[in-house]
Amino acid sequence: MRRKYERVALIVIAILTMAIMGVAIYFERQLSNQKAMFYQLQALRTSVNLYKAINKKNPKTLEALVNEDFKFPNEEVPRKYLQSPPMDASGRGVDPFGDPYMYDSKTAWIRSSTMGYEYW
Repeated sequence: MRRKYERVALIVIAILTMAIMGVAIYFERQLSNQKAMFYQLQALRTSVNLYKAINKKNPKTLEALVNEDFKFPNEEVPRKYLQSPPMDASGRGVDPFGDPYMYDSKTAWIRSSTMGYEYW
């Protein structure tokens, strides 16, 4: 009878350990996605500011940052405003959580559409 309780206790401990590990992995992934979104938003907003400084207007879409080139004075090589944008298979900009970035061409503000991160 004692062996039976020992087995049950071991099974319960194993299940609890796996549950705790699963929660830890989930929160670690959330933190990683948050850090990635912070840096992606910084890169996107910097690219928009560069576009505005050179063209004296806001880009109409985020795609303009990827498709249009610019050159600094005394430079031969054209550059993109945004080199490697975070995009999904259909070509739209997505955040690390898989939701699209939203861009307001009037204010030139970029934000995530992921619930809880709209005001980053």
